[in-house]
Amino acid sequence: MAKQAVKFTLSNTNEEGAHSKVKALLVGKPKVGKTTLATDFPKPFVIDTDHGLASVVDRGIPYLKLERPTKEHYNDTPCGYMDVRRALLSIKDRKGDLWEALGEIDYVPETIVIDSLTALSDYMEEELVINPPYEKKGGEETLQIQDYNLVQRRLFGIVNLANSLDMHVVCISGVEWTEDDRKKMYENPALTGNKLGQRIPYLFDDVYFMWYDQERKKRMLTTVPTRTFQHSGTRHKVPMKEFIEPDFKQLSQYYYGDK
Repeated sequence: MAKQAVKFTLSNTNEEGAHSKVKALLVGKPKVGKTTLATDFPKPFVIDTDHGLASVVDRGIPYLKLERPTKEHYNDTPCGYMDVRRALLSIKDRKGDLWEALGEIDYVPETIVIDSLTALSDYMEEELVINPPYEKKGGEETLQIQDYNLVQRRLFGIVNLANSLDMHVVCISGVEWTEDDRKKMYENPALTGNKLGQRIPYLFDDVYFMWYDQERKKRMLTTVPTRTFQHSGTRHKVPMKEFIEPDFKQLSQYYYGDK
């Protein structure tokens, strides 16, 4: 079927509020303060797959807790791709059970935090074992190439849906070492498959790398590509430097519309 002609309309990047919402990926090793920084953004709502909210439990931040998928609770507990998608659509459309639950506590989130994409990609992998979209020979539980492709498409779909919201979005990821074609080792976001961690940063306007200093006394954050992590960078006016004990106030002065 031939595609019908569509009408094109133009947008002006100088329009009030254009590019004012941050779409950021925050990468780092465990327990360097990624959740603390992400939830320092305005009125966060956390999609929690990592069960790592102990550091901010005293702040009373609302969250949706996802459990690791198992055959026993797959159909009655939030644990997979469709549950995350339904949650994001509920917020986007401002209707549905999640939006109603937020209304009951009189809370309108301004930031979506997905903590973390690493665990979420693992959940999606396990979900394909429990509920495969096609029949597998002999009930095998090992993933095939098409499974990894599906995990990638689903994770990209979740990130793109989150980024379509008129809200700040901060997605958290662990980090892992991978080898390139020249046998050189680099750090990439820790995600299912060999290529997903290299591709996911391109879905974000800002990619931050976070670590502790050598004495493990100060949290550090940078937008500058490091010797081992090449993906750091920003489309906003965040300076290319290292931030000490980063928080939203330090970063927001550089975001469009947040000065």
